[in-house]
Amino acid sequence: MYKLKGSYSLESKPIIDNLLFILLCFYLMAFLHSFIFVSFQALDFIILNVVYLIPLFVLCMLRAFGKPLSFPSVKLVLIVFFISIVGKIASRAGYANLFFQYSSVFDVRNNAVGGGWFSYLAIFFYPSCICIFYLGKIYRFSKFIYCLIFGFLIFDMVFLAMRMTPMFVFLFWIIFNVNVLDKLKTAKSCFFMVFLAILLVVIFKETTEMKAYKSEMFDWAIHLNTTISTQVVSINSWVTDIHGFDYLKAYVFLSHYLYHSIGELSGYLLSDKVNFFNITAQISKNATCSVLKCLPDEDYYRVGAYKTMYFDFINDFGLIFGVILLALLLAIFMLSCFKLSRLSLNTFVILVVICLSPILNFVYGGMGLFQLMCIPIITMGSFFVTRRNFGS
Repeated sequence: MYKLKGSYSLESKPIIDNLLFILLCFYLMAFLHSFIFVSFQALDFIILNVVYLIPLFVLCMLRAFGKPLSFPSVKLVLIVFFISIVGKIASRAGYANLFFQYSSVFDVRNNAVGGGWFSYLAIFFYPSCICIFYLGKIYRFSKFIYCLIFGFLIFDMVFLAMRMTPMFVFLFWIIFNVNVLDKLKTAKSCFFMVFLAILLVVIFKETTEMKAYKSEMFDWAIHLNTTISTQVVSINSWVTDIHGFDYLKAYVFLSHYLYHSIGELSGYLLSDKVNFFNITAQISKNATCSVLKCLPDEDYYRVGAYKTMYFDFINDFGLIFGVILLALLLAIFMLSCFKLSRLSLNTFVILVVICLSPILNFVYGGMGLFQLMCIPIITMGSFFVTRRNFGS
């Protein structure tokens, strides 16, 4: 199932370089979006630069530390992977069965019944996949394992139009297993990366139409004018007025995912709904409801629209204490990374969350807090197993 690579590197810099590249790509998309596809707003532009400057600073500092990597137990990760895949198969079997009863993805998703014993196993599947991607830096895994992983990713993305989780997991594969800077040195690799970007837009367009109520009547101009993400940050009329060019409109909608949370934050700060002092922990509690089966409290500013991490902290802990708390947490994280002799997978999970802070809904929708917490559970379990074996 696996074997140690003949040669490998324990340096953390290639991973951080990949994160820097992805962060800059996200920033460039949002930057161009602010000038081309929406009306330019000075406050939005300032916030855009601030919220991307923070993760950029964190990444540059960790790159300067130059710490080596530590890895979890490959045997424990594979045990968790194969146990969790039983739950994953059981959960997706229900969706597969619904394809024989309904003709549209909208009907399949709305008639699917969640929960059951298998959900407690399936919750570890994608976290264990991320662990395997990380271990792929020093181990060569069987193609069978990668076929299982990418098979479920493709099924969720293409057939169920569940884009967030597959893209979130695929992001980790790029970070851990692709040396982006080396790939950019050859024309062939650059063309391949452009092809992947175009493929992403195509998949995004098709899956957006697939999961619509009446997909055969879907109209991109209407969608761009009426979707919740354009209620505060509206798309320029020249985009919606142009006839055809659905793939262009799909790209605009995709880049709007990366940008509209900036306008949502500026709109919130200028509104009379800003929370200055109250500690509600509202959104933080909502993030646990998918597992704890509690009723989400959705009585907050512009629920449903994408938000930045900074909105969440202000809404949950107040403007003053929220900013102080966030700065304190970042300082503790940076100090702990400086003190550690090696950087673990948990470090990079936190780094990904920081890099996605301008669009934190990507984290909530991608895996959610509980699935992210499964990663440190696996790595901590690995630590205790390895320690016990070492002492015996």
